[in-house]
Amino acid sequence: MTSDFRSVPVVDVHMDNFKDVWPSLTLAIKSATFVAIDTELSGLGNKRLLNAKSIDDRYASISNVAKTRSIIALGISCFKLNSVVEQTCTPADISSDKKVTVKQWSFLAQTFNIVVLCGEDYVVEPSSLKFLISHGFDFNRQYATGLSYYRGNDRNMKPSLSVRDLFSVLLEANAPVVFHNALVDLVFLYQSFYANLPSSCTTFLADLTEMYGGGIYDTKYITEYRERLTASYLEFVFRKCQRANAYRSQEWRTEVCLEFAKYPASCVDVTQRFCGLPSVAVELGYIPNKDHLHNSLCDVFASHGWCPRDAKCHQSHDIDMIIDMEGLKMANKRRKRKRRHHRTPEESSPQADDNTNKNPVSDNCSESDTTDVQTDVQMDDCQAVSTILCDDEKENSESSVLGDHQTSSTTVTSGDGCKENVTRTNTSSSVSNSHVIDISITTDITKPDAPEPCISILCPEVKNGGKESVVEEARSGGHRAGYDAFMTGFSMAFFAAKYGKVPESCSGKIVLSDLGLEDMHNKIYLCGKDIPMSIFKSAFTKTSKDHREKFQKLRHPRVV
Repeated sequence: MTSDFRSVPVVDVHMDNFKDVWPSLTLAIKSATFVAIDTELSGLGNKRLLNAKSIDDRYASISNVAKTRSIIALGISCFKLNSVVEQTCTPADISSDKKVTVKQWSFLAQTFNIVVLCGEDYVVEPSSLKFLISHGFDFNRQYATGLSYYRGNDRNMKPSLSVRDLFSVLLEANAPVVFHNALVDLVFLYQSFYANLPSSCTTFLADLTEMYGGGIYDTKYITEYRERLTASYLEFVFRKCQRANAYRSQEWRTEVCLEFAKYPASCVDVTQRFCGLPSVAVELGYIPNKDHLHNSLCDVFASHGWCPRDAKCHQSHDIDMIIDMEGLKMANKRRKRKRRHHRTPEESSPQADDNTNKNPVSDNCSESDTTDVQTDVQMDDCQAVSTILCDDEKENSESSVLGDHQTSSTTVTSGDGCKENVTRTNTSSSVSNSHVIDISITTDITKPDAPEPCISILCPEVKNGGKESVVEEARSGGHRAGYDAFMTGFSMAFFAAKYGKVPESCSGKIVLSDLGLEDMHNKIYLCGKDIPMSIFKSAFTKTSKDHREKFQKLRHPRVV
């Protein structure tokens, strides 16, 4: 069990092993504190219609897409909160007798990547095929071993284990479900594994309140409205939470510790997804070259989590470099505020302000004096960076990664954030940034946030006169719904530990509803809207007929 995990086991589920995996999969769902879900789709249709101004029009468009496209992979990550241990102690690295409180949230995480295949005709968009293939999705394997399913209402067919049965187990377990940008996932899951979608959005929301009795949580909503991070695409959110969690544990504060199920080395259906933290980071006092980062990073990807040039882009899509750049900018802003706060009346005069805009190093300074000034600036940066996360918990982020943050993002999902097959190259500071000009980025559709598959690590080395070199991004690898579901689940675990409060009278199994997270419950993010969509059943709205018939079956014991 560790707060600094470096790899995540993901169980690949398909036709050949579904019966063998079924007991452990259903047990993980039934015992979970919450279940994180992610889907991969064959297409999303007209992106503009998915962001229609009217919510009813938007729902109608997504419904039409769900009836004509299909789910090709389903990711499920089950998180079980085993304990919340709080103790007072004196850390060994503190010289005084100061007592600190350590609160450790221990989760058992089990992640599954389920390959599925719709048995009916469905639309496959070339852009989606190209994107998924470029990120390593194996369509040959999907068509050969994908679990077959049909859309819409139940049919009288020969009893056998199916994905619909698994979805019924999820609903019967009454566990809270967690998504990142939930609306499209909710619509597709309903049409693919439950029943025909109702015609109106209000009826759909009423059905959801009964289907998911444990509640629905959207980490994109939490990121936008509670955390207020500078970006909200999935990989950025996950990496911010992962780095903050490791930093918090070093500072003897609340931490999330994960335990993974043990699988034998001979199990060929388990893939270890590497997600280790870099050895250097701004939270640890490392000060990278700001100009080097700025010239190396892709502005579009840093802001939106997606780049139109994808693998052809010559700039870095490294999420750790993006976070380091953000940390430097935040530290610089805090340092400037601090200096303004401590200015004397003489220093606050207009003449003093003019002087501050001049080069702080005089032309008459010797080389050693110049070095001393630069060293002082770096030390000031280091002190500011070391308090980034502490201050972040009080006031949250104030600036964007590489510009002003916008609530809209892009229309295409990215990969799964694993790091593998990484090659070392030198990145020139003169990389062209011309591809950023005149790029038309449409507003965020409801499914834009899965990240780039393979990321680079900022690696300090003394070469070429002390300049840095970069481990450049490797964009090969797989796009996995299972790993995306894990990233969503870990982000939710981090938010629960950060904002949740375990009641003193709580005994036995800890449930999410006991942690005081009502402001996150049944609220999902809507692109282009100032308020989220609230999932509730109006007193003037009835549930759909197909839902009532299906839900009545689920209330009776079933033998599968």
